[in-house]
Amino acid sequence: MARRATYVLVLLGCGSTGGPETTGPIPGTCELGATGSGSAAISSTGDPTELASVSSTAQNTDLIDQLSPVGRPPLGAVRARPCGVLGTVLVRRLQASSELAYTSDGVLEKIGDTIRAGRPALLFDGLCRPLVLDLAREGLVEHVRTGEGTWTSTTVLPMPATGYDPRSAELGRDGKLHALAHSGALLIHGVRDPAEGALWTFTNAPQPPGATTVFEYSVDSKGRVHAVYTKTRFPCFETCDLSLNHALLEGTSWVETVLERGVWGPPLDELAVDPSLAIDASDRPVVAAQFRTRVETGSLQSASLRVYTIRGSEVCAESVITESDGYAGSDGTNFTGSRPLVELDGTGRIFVVFSDMSAWHDSMGQNLMAGQIRSAVRSDESWTLGRLVTQAGQSQSRRPLVFGEGAGLTIAADGSSGALVTVEGEWDNDSVYNVESSPVAIRVLRRELGFGD
Repeated sequence: MARRATYVLVLLGCGSTGGPETTGPIPGTCELGATGSGSAAISSTGDPTELASVSSTAQNTDLIDQLSPVGRPPLGAVRARPCGVLGTVLVRRLQASSELAYTSDGVLEKIGDTIRAGRPALLFDGLCRPLVLDLAREGLVEHVRTGEGTWTSTTVLPMPATGYDPRSAELGRDGKLHALAHSGALLIHGVRDPAEGALWTFTNAPQPPGATTVFEYSVDSKGRVHAVYTKTRFPCFETCDLSLNHALLEGTSWVETVLERGVWGPPLDELAVDPSLAIDASDRPVVAAQFRTRVETGSLQSASLRVYTIRGSEVCAESVITESDGYAGSDGTNFTGSRPLVELDGTGRIFVVFSDMSAWHDSMGQNLMAGQIRSAVRSDESWTLGRLVTQAGQSQSRRPLVFGEGAGLTIAADGSSGALVTVEGEWDNDSVYNVESSPVAIRVLRRELGFGD
């Protein structure tokens, strides 16, 4: 009998809730091995600083994501390299327009107007001056802070005929600034030296072969581009490619490795979603993702946090955590690892921030809501878990629904300090399936991170 057609990840029907998977190395893969050493205890210190707030209405969780001042997924909302200055870029939605704003101390200063809410990227030049890349009608614009409250704007890439879809922006392992975007079937790669006044140069390359969704790009010490992506083509019937892939761009050719081989059941689908990518000092990718199992109707049976890397030709993977920590829905506690962010310090320690997940069924199907922000730090050969933001799941708060996730994570090179930007809120609703919109309140908060026992 043919399976159901899946057009998008819509969770329908009732599925049984099975037991959690086992934490530790994933069978059939190599172990991650020793990472950097040091204190693995991480906590949110002091009171958070509110950077922005939004009061609006939303009919579903996709619309809540669109309301976020840092975007979903964020392109680089918070950055602290190379000079230790922590900055955050936000989009403020006004009645008739939207504007970019920057802060390093909680006081917002206007950068300029924007037509594309939620996808600006923050970088720093060699003088520690913030620069923001954003899309305008004329193309890609670079805003540079030349003085307190003063920004100069330059169009660095005219709008291509096939458009410009920003994907990643970062200070690469090679010490240069990088901006990567899609335009039609091409990958546009912008590079500039961090030195004051340096110019961007742009080259074209093919996108990863067969990719339907590229989640993130990152650049290693040799200037090579890494990508994490999927090849899923909807609708799915008898077969469906659910695998999560990594690829390395060598010249103009991609070398592909399957990180998590997806399974299109029956009895269960298995897939990794929402990956976050970092590059270690040996130019190996480190990827954190949520691993899901789901029944044929589309309901999740479990969700956990997994971390992957590649050693030579081998994929190494570990299951980090399989249970939520108090934030849950009536479907059970084996739903966690939502929307992870991964960063490394100078010793190679792996830092992951993620959310638990509430899962519950109503007459429309299974509901999912991410909240309660947690941390996982890998020091030497073990993981240490922590809770950064405590929230009430659907089992504790049926209405309003409480949600939260990390939107930007930065860790100092020596691993002694860090900061996290979070998006937290309440939605005056008891289901994600609605005919009408309901009030939602969203706050963007900056939290300083402390390390120690």
